[in-house]
Amino acid sequence: MKIATRLLLYFAFCLLLANSAAAQSELLTNPGFATDLSDWSNENNRPAIWNSRDASNDPASGSAQLTNVGVSNGGVPLTLSQCHRVNAATEYGYGGNVLVPANQPVDTSAQIFILSFASTDCSDTSVQVDAIASVAVETWLAIGGTLFTANGVSSIRISLGVLKPGGESADAQALFDDIYLRRADGGGMINERLSGSWFNPATPGQGFFLDISPDLNLFFGGWFTWTTTPGQIDWMTVQGSYSGDMAMVSIFRSSGGAFNDPATVSSVAIGVATFTFSSCTEGQVTIEFMGTGSTTVIPLKRITPAFPGC
Repeated sequence: MKIATRLLLYFAFCLLLANSAAAQSELLTNPGFATDLSDWSNENNRPAIWNSRDASNDPASGSAQLTNVGVSNGGVPLTLSQCHRVNAATEYGYGGNVLVPANQPVDTSAQIFILSFASTDCSDTSVQVDAIASVAVETWLAIGGTLFTANGVSSIRISLGVLKPGGESADAQALFDDIYLRRADGGGMINERLSGSWFNPATPGQGFFLDISPDLNLFFGGWFTWTTTPGQIDWMTVQGSYSGDMAMVSIFRSSGGAFNDPATVSSVAIGVATFTFSSCTEGQVTIEFMGTGSTTVIPLKRITPAFPGC
């Protein structure tokens, strides 16, 4: 069965999103903690060190390791931060890759906060506060959110911290990498018009069905492929945030379900997929499964014609 027919049968419920997409312009400096924590402020001198673990397994880069020490009051001791000038009444996307190592106190979570201010240097009382978090253990996950700045806002502070339950005295750690703060200003290659069926013509019978939501800064896809055993079907999903012409998202494999049955399904992150697009009909995805140390690049072409306006 051709991939176009296969994907249409599986996803006849596909919805075309109507909101305009946004290109992204990075505001942060040293967002990937390439060699150190430079350009990030630690005004309260809380525990933060550079760690060689990198979300993309890049041996030339690393991440920020933050530690919540002492008895917790249930709050988040914000540690590293950056302040940047922004525009009022404008949408900004923020997020990054986070990892909570094994053997942390129960319910430890990596937290990314964003606060807006009327001042130009984040010095007064915050006007807006928003946050995203992840409690995943030993798995890099891409998390992201958006904030529409209020009238009168002139600056934004993005801050990183680690949450542990109230009363917990054991140290709790989390890693942060590829943090971003970007203005949505139109023109990015990745937008809702890329939603649909994509495959590699050289390997028919497998491919991706993508669903992209600018409102959520969400890049989601169903991946229909095969295992290394001939004839054995494998179905995975990809999910995460995106920026401009690139989406670096987690790969998940699910198990435990049954046909038309409410059986509990569990999903485990097994790798990272990086999608890039050169046009509305051509792109590629780089696949890296955990523990393999190798990558696979798959060229992609859109199966159906591009949407009007793409």
